[in-house]
Amino acid sequence: MAFKLLDAATATGVSESIDFRSRKPINHTVQLDYTGSPTVVEIDLEGSLDGDNWISMASHTAGGTPDMFHVTDKMVRHLRVNLTTLTGGTSPTVTVRYEAS
Repeated sequence: MAFKLLDAATATGVSESIDFRSRKPINHTVQLDYTGSPTVVEIDLEGSLDGDNWISMASHTAGGTPDMFHVTDKMVRHLRVNLTTLTGGTSPTVTVRYEAS
């Protein structure tokens, strides 16, 4: 089950959320792809059981090369990413892909 949570985002902010309904995944993989060679990209992977109260499951800091991180053993019904920092480079963009199991 793959999702694109951010598609060439140019500014910080929160993605749309995913509602997994009855299929509550516990393992999460996040892939970050960039254009414009940003120097710092910070992402929070946020989860919720009710869709209203969001908890940071993991924070990840990366630079201008493709990157991936994993979060295991954290069951959620709702999920989103929060792009908290996007600095440096020339007109940088961030695309975030997500896979659950």
